[in-house]
Amino acid sequence: MTETSTIVAVATPMGAGGIGVIRLSGPNSVLVARTLFRCDPPLGTRPRYVEYGRVTDENGQTLDTCLAWVLEGPRSYTGEDTVEISAHGSIMVLNSILEAAISAGATLARPGEFTRRAFENGRMDLLQAEAVVDLIQAGSKHAVINSYGHTSGRLSQLVGTLKGHVVRAMALLEVHLDFSHEEDGCFRTELIAKEMEAAMSLSHQLLGTFPGTLRRKQGFSVALIGRPNVGKSTLFNALLGEDRAIVTHSPGTTRDVVEGQVVWEGDLVRLRDTAGLRAASGVAEVEGIRRTRQEAKDADVVLVITDHSRPWSAAEEELLALAADSSLLIVRNKTDKQCKQRIPERVVGRAPAISTSAATGRGVWELREAIVGSLPKAREFEGVGLSRQRHAVLFEQIHTACKNAARAFSQGEMAECVAAELHAALFHCGELLGKNVDEAVLDEVFSEFCIGK
Repeated sequence: MTETSTIVAVATPMGAGGIGVIRLSGPNSVLVARTLFRCDPPLGTRPRYVEYGRVTDENGQTLDTCLAWVLEGPRSYTGEDTVEISAHGSIMVLNSILEAAISAGATLARPGEFTRRAFENGRMDLLQAEAVVDLIQAGSKHAVINSYGHTSGRLSQLVGTLKGHVVRAMALLEVHLDFSHEEDGCFRTELIAKEMEAAMSLSHQLLGTFPGTLRRKQGFSVALIGRPNVGKSTLFNALLGEDRAIVTHSPGTTRDVVEGQVVWEGDLVRLRDTAGLRAASGVAEVEGIRRTRQEAKDADVVLVITDHSRPWSAAEEELLALAADSSLLIVRNKTDKQCKQRIPERVVGRAPAISTSAATGRGVWELREAIVGSLPKAREFEGVGLSRQRHAVLFEQIHTACKNAARAFSQGEMAECVAAELHAALFHCGELLGKNVDEAVLDEVFSEFCIGK
């Protein structure tokens, strides 16, 4: 368990001229803060009221003029008395205030300690606590929406619904054992089966959201493949909106995978520029081409880049074969030059073809729209998608336990066997919410946080 002493941390701003926040939490946070922050009336006299004053060090030297406010527990983030001091964003000022707070008796917070205290004080369950770090790390709009949904308790509510089905099945099973001789026994049997089926269905639907949500969280991969000098790197830079890849007229310039990230329509997209496919001339290029083949295999969307001014050849056929298991777009680049390419009829029906000129920018926006339309659609259930391995494992265990219970019940096995499986499902529901969770699991969860959260 986290210690109940007063802890302090500082949230530093991004860039010069910003605002930094010094946060204290614990039973003596107001007393510690009063030694730092001087105002009239004294800090804490008016809870939830923003006070203006000055911060001093242990020698009485003024460090900064600041704003501060006190949030009395349990109506605070951590559930404890909390003080926040808003200071100018100088690193020297913030570090000086932090040192003064430590000299006054506070201890430096560990990563995630504020949120861990909130969890341990019942201000949030473990699902909500995990969603805090997911929200902080969100790299796209969809990741923000999904994380905020978890933070606000939407996933926790669904776990509560799932738990309710299991509890009702257990209660009905107990009644059924005590009054099995009564006439409504068949009706109770149907109700028990119905509750177990509902638990199985809900756990299965939530589990089904995991692969797509995780993929979306990590970012969809889009690989650009093609022969040397078809304009892959120029097109990559045009899609990215910056000069990330080196562009030259010499074939084989790109020998490694170059990645750039963009957010399109709320989704994180990882563009991957690859080495041109040809008979390699050196060890580095051989490795680059091997990586190109792997990228084509692993990508969510593959762009086969061709040269509009060069005839279709067996090389393009090889490229199409590499992208057999991915969403495929054919990009006819260099349309600012004379057309010498004719795509075979057998290929036209297989994938859309988009005409572009990376050099002039023609068709780049249309290509971007085509890529967005080809991205996998992540499954959700009532606006919720699982994005953590811990959640997927526990929902799998819940689903399996409920399925085993339903099978045992339908086959007339001993009620103790059915009850044992239902108890297991109930236990795993508790683990999701943070009950009966090993300290090592909590340590791992909160180690992902930064100091100050």
